[in-house]
Amino acid sequence: GNSGRAEAYLNAASHFAGHDAEYFYLLGLWHELNDRRDAALTAYERAAQFNGQHDLAINALRRLSAPPRS
Repeated sequence: GNSGRAEAYLNAASHFAGHDAEYFYLLGLWHELNDRRDAALTAYERAAQFNGQHDLAINALRRLSAPPRS
């Protein structure tokens, strides 16, 4: 459905992303929303690497790296 199409567009955009922190943040968000924690972490890490001031990516990294609440 539309989810597959959206993922195809994200993958196609990767060829143009270069060092675009916003792209990697959105990719991480996509992975996170689709329960792909490891892929989300990798994308958020790249976003933070390309822009050390990307608060959304940094907060996402903190959130996903935190130990689970019991």
